[in-house]
Amino acid sequence: KLRGTNEFSGLSAAFKNSRDSEKVLGYISQQFSLGGLFLFLEQQEIALTVEKEKFLESLLNACVRQENAEHGDGFWVDHWTYNLDALEAYLAIYPEKLKEVLIDKYECVYFNNHVKVKPRDEKYVLYNDMVRQYHAVSMEEIEEGSQLSKQISSDDWSVKTDYGKGPALTTTLLGKIVCLVSNKMASLDAFGCGIEMEANKPGWYDALNGLPGMFGSSVCESFELKRLVDFVINAINGLRIDSGHCVKIPVELSDFLSGITVLVDEWESGRQADRDMVYWDKAYDLKEKYRKKIYHGISGVTVDLRIAALIGIFGKMSAKLGNAIARSKDKKTGLYHTYFINEVTDFEKIPEAGGFKTSRDGLLCVRPKKFKQLPLPLFLEAQVHALRCERDAETVKQLYRDTRKSALYDKALKMYKVNASLMGITGDIGRARAFTPGWLENESIWLHMEYKFILELLRHGLYDEFFAEFKNVLIPFQPAQRYGRSILENSSFLVSSAFPDKSLHGNGFVARLSGSTAEFITMWLWMNAGPNPFKLSANKQLVAEFAPRLPAWMFTKQECRFNYCAGQGNHLELDLPKNSYAFNFLAATLVIYHNPKRKNTYGANGVKPVSMRVTGKDGKQASIPGAILPNEYAESLREGKILKIEIELA
Repeated sequence: KLRGTNEFSGLSAAFKNSRDSEKVLGYISQQFSLGGLFLFLEQQEIALTVEKEKFLESLLNACVRQENAEHGDGFWVDHWTYNLDALEAYLAIYPEKLKEVLIDKYECVYFNNHVKVKPRDEKYVLYNDMVRQYHAVSMEEIEEGSQLSKQISSDDWSVKTDYGKGPALTTTLLGKIVCLVSNKMASLDAFGCGIEMEANKPGWYDALNGLPGMFGSSVCESFELKRLVDFVINAINGLRIDSGHCVKIPVELSDFLSGITVLVDEWESGRQADRDMVYWDKAYDLKEKYRKKIYHGISGVTVDLRIAALIGIFGKMSAKLGNAIARSKDKKTGLYHTYFINEVTDFEKIPEAGGFKTSRDGLLCVRPKKFKQLPLPLFLEAQVHALRCERDAETVKQLYRDTRKSALYDKALKMYKVNASLMGITGDIGRARAFTPGWLENESIWLHMEYKFILELLRHGLYDEFFAEFKNVLIPFQPAQRYGRSILENSSFLVSSAFPDKSLHGNGFVARLSGSTAEFITMWLWMNAGPNPFKLSANKQLVAEFAPRLPAWMFTKQECRFNYCAGQGNHLELDLPKNSYAFNFLAATLVIYHNPKRKNTYGANGVKPVSMRVTGKDGKQASIPGAILPNEYAESLREGKILKIEIELA
């Protein structure tokens, strides 16, 4: 949406005819798509005084973003966990922006969904003598002329102040994280282990689509919640923000957070056997009261939350989540349970005038009084999240060894299965149980999760283990005949050796550009440039440092010629010397490593960058000793102004 005609009027110089700006403004006020806009310019024979890219840049600067979405069916328990990955990827390129994006900018809005999660008293029902959680979300009726209908028609889905009648509420990214953390801390299961699937949908492993109905919970999100809480603690401590600094949050959220904090304190000091059940019940009450308050919007009243107080609160939450994770470990295998069924073993009916409360489906509504927790067989997913959060090197190595020794490892293929055998588990958990073992979403090699697993080995510096798995796991190294398709093409899954038909073992099915591609790109970045190519020096200046993690066998054995795309359609033919390696950094800069001794770039005997030769796109060259690109060159590198960097390794 355009901020206003005053903002747009500043663009009038972009048009050769001043009246053309009015035409364009009229067009944009009716509809706006980039392709449609430029087609409109051509059809109206409107000439620009600047290039299209410059015009578009100026136009977008005169716009504000509005959130918009269409609801599907339920809320996935894991979708929020990818936010931190995106933030960390951004900070690897823009490390100086941390304070700005986390604390300073009050530009974030909350999404106001007309689909709501039902209270417990409406979604916990008795079905075939079993307590189930069915139809857990409801869609608010959209009455003509209501605030909601006006909001939908204006494509403005942000949460409004004055309970839906005022302007949109804006907050910082930290404010949104506080909201997220508060809600998830109120969503731990009755055993304090996993995050509940309270809204019709499971998490990443969506073949467990029946698990939400069985009060399912997932430890993966407990890991990720702890990772998010710890990230905030470390980020704020690293920024050295004054302890008196405050962030403004809605008063409703402040009350919610305070209530959860009290419960965490009570849980920590309590010694009663049912303290997890007590926490679950009280935390859920707080969450339902909070949801009821903000059902149509928010008051707009804000409260100052001191950073020092927040760090203390998050520290206590981190400790509780650490306890949850520790209790989810299977002592027999040394690995973590991923999913739980939380079976209701005692309940009470809900009195209502004339009898007992029933759901819209006519089922008896109940309140659970006691649960029994049943872990599902092992899944690779929890081990990935455990590695993502673990900081102790020996613990990481042991977790890797235990995974390799477990039923998750396919010895015949030397690959990793998405789950262990589900034989004997009720089919109520979902469609995963319907597939033949080794096929599709049951005990197959699910490429996305397998790539996630070996990526964690790289993150933790288990380089020998990583590159050994690299050749076993990555699709380009698969025997083409066994894989059954081009080894330049990823698949959703490979048939594991658990499948009855041996002729299909290792075959790839359902070709797609999926999450495995995203994980591979992350591996590629870490291998080529290191985890944080851009850093802040001691005096807070931006610098760049290349820290490759490459094995000796990846360097050229002889001189070779290759074509290189230098951006903006420029293709160069270059000769790469013997014992070299090249890659394209940020789609603009060719980086070449020269490794005359042809050694690994990691480990005690590995080679490291010792000098650099920089060639700018203006043709200027410079030699730089050491492994650090100073501020001047780091800025140019990030802006795409450097054509080539040659790095000597020794």
